Amino acid sequence: MTAENSPRREAGNSGAGLGTKQNAGGSIQLAEAKTGAKKEEKPSWILEQVSTLARNVPGYDLLKAVIGRDPISGQEEKRDAAAWTKAIMGIVPGGAALFTSLEEVKVIPKAAAWFQTEISKLNITFATVKGMFQRAWNALSPADLFNLNRAVEKIKPVFLAPVDRIKNFVVKAGPKLMEFIFEGAMSLAG
Repeated sequence: MTAENSPRREAGNSGAGLGTKQNAGGSIQLAEAKTGAKKEEKPSWILEQVSTLARNVPGYDLLKAVIGRDPISGQEEKRDAAAWTKAIMGIVPGGAALFTSLEEVKVIPKAAAWFQTEISKLNITFATVKGMFQRAWNALSPADLFNLNRAVEKIKPVFLAPVDRIKNFVVKAGPKLMEFIFEGAMSLAG
């Protein structure tokens, strides 16, 4: 047995329970199974797979932009004006076309400044989202893997309030984006 694959106990962990640890990116990962044997790279691989699936959910890119990192994998995310605007546009119907229009009329920095002001009002930080994911994880049991409807019902209350705030933000964002496009078009027309 090599040093890399030998079971290792963390100080103060008897191995009697399921422990967690934070990786360098700040995401929560399983540290030890109930037997005390360390899961080698499976939690990281699993988190990457879940993160990949989550990218298909409308608004996930926006969530990553708001908190500055992927809440599942912990990887840092780009937070420049274009990234903010593109992430927000990802949840607006027809958002890709609107984003292209914003680029054409060169108002992305102005739009991004408005978005950042509004996003700060959402009160969604990395710590808040990380805590929500931890509460959702703690609410699940292994049996929930076989009953996804039950799993969703268990974790839904954790995410409802922030999702409602984000929905309200999106309702405001659509007309504001159209205003930016109009202003940009008018400035280009002279």
